[in-house]
Amino acid sequence: MESHRIEKDFLRYHGDWLNAKIVINIPGTTKTTTKTSGSGRPRRGFEESSYRSKMRMVEEMTATTSTPALTFATEKALRAQGRDAEAGLVKEALHSTPTRASKIADAWKKSQSKESKFIHPYSPEEALSLMIEADLSHKSYQTLRSQAIERGSDLYPSYKKVLLAKQKCYPCNTAVIITERKAEVNVQALLDMTVSRIAMLQADVMEPLSPIVLQNLHLICEWGLDGSSSQSM
Repeated sequence: MESHRIEKDFLRYHGDWLNAKIVINIPGTTKTTTKTSGSGRPRRGFEESSYRSKMRMVEEMTATTSTPALTFATEKALRAQGRDAEAGLVKEALHSTPTRASKIADAWKKSQSKESKFIHPYSPEEALSLMIEADLSHKSYQTLRSQAIERGSDLYPSYKKVLLAKQKCYPCNTAVIITERKAEVNVQALLDMTVSRIAMLQADVMEPLSPIVLQNLHLICEWGLDGSSSQSM
């Protein structure tokens, strides 16, 4: 019926279908759960389905569509989602030389093998311990590190980091007194530094201990000289 451009008449004559709910089903977008009938189990989307259900869903597609068409559709779908790297890999593996796919697979296996053989580099503290135990000089350590770098291994930290780790083993500057005639270090400062280093190295052991136990820990140690200055203790 005509409403002669009158809004009130238009809504009165055509209000029923204007307020009706319209559902448009787009093929391929079945992520939401829908029911085929008033009863029964709801149908799942492709991504939510099990492996066997997915196999049944694509059985007809693989039987009626060629492999080049399926791979081309996969490539285009990936590019439409902005996944250009994956799309390029599919194209490179399936649309280039026949041996390209096997070469890509071999390269991937080699990369996985390298990750499994990952070399854990020395921490600055571990490198300092190595220098002390092996009696390495500055030059010897630098040579060792350079040889490792030339072979593609960043195994040893820089000597600068090792020096910083060494400085952390010293007591504070206020505890050290150096004059023209003597050099002395406060004994309590040495003991405090010893305790802090032990606590840092044994953090995994001390962490589970209760605060009461930690407050009652005692350091037992010996102190002495070599006797060369006739002041042995």
